Amino acid sequence: MESPTLRRRLASSRIPPKGSDPDSKPGAAGPPSQNRSTLDILVQICTVELFQSLGVAVAPLAVNRRVTEPQNPADLVGVVNFSGATAAGRITLSVHEPVYGLFAAPVVGGHAQRDAIRELTNQLVGRIKNRLMQFQVLLRIGLPSSMSAQAVSQQRPSNASVITYVFRTLRGEVQVTFEGTLGDATLNYSNAVRVPKEGEFIPL
Repeated sequence: MESPTLRRRLASSRIPPKGSDPDSKPGAAGPPSQNRSTLDILVQICTVELFQSLGVAVAPLAVNRRVTEPQNPADLVGVVNFSGATAAGRITLSVHEPVYGLFAAPVVGGHAQRDAIRELTNQLVGRIKNRLMQFQVLLRIGLPSSMSAQAVSQQRPSNASVITYVFRTLRGEVQVTFEGTLGDATLNYSNAVRVPKEGEFIPL
């Protein structure tokens, strides 16, 4: 069962889909089909909210059940691996270079962009992890790294299950990929799980 608020929160920024993805196969590996809609909405909400918190407007453009290569193979990609009881894979984030100029403090230079994409990816995966807790899925996440889109593509197994989420901004695209599986987990919403709010102190 999906959270009753998930779809409403995305509706204001969502662009109508272009149609069903012809490359989506019922027998493909990855999240079970009943989980896909929930996972799609969850990833889109987390991405929109993250960039909005930084003053950058992004709008969901497409969800593809396949690899969609970034506009520029040289674009930096942030990568975070995840694992869980039955889950394993990685989440990536790529930002077309002109988008860095949209931030309140523009990110200039290769070193600054590497730091920025690692931090953005870390925050995005943290948001996704927190959301999944409400669906009784607990993930362990690794440290963020960054590499070129070409390097990410070369590391990806040929049989990898990949969902690509494409967003648009005023200066280019943002792409998020979910690569891997949640295993046999079923995304059942539970309001009994309290998710920390942004900026809230969490005692260790």
